[in-house]
Amino acid sequence: MKKYGGPILIFLFLILMIALNLLAWSSSLNSMGSSLIHLMIILVLLILLIVVTVVFIQRIREIKKEENDDLSQY
Repeated sequence: MKKYGGPILIFLFLILMIALNLLAWSSSLNSMGSSLIHLMIILVLLILLIVVTVVFIQRIREIKKEENDDLSQY
């Protein structure tokens, strides 16, 4: 379980930062009234969130595969 601690903490930190950026941008752009820029920023942050999630899942799968390879040696 110690192997999962680092990736999980990094994942939670990135999710929190993306959510805070999304909240900050949405509140600051409401006064500007530019819905196109607002939509583009939300889209970029959501794509970033998807990329971080996919990388996190791939890293967890690599760790599980390494554990299975280590156990199969015995």
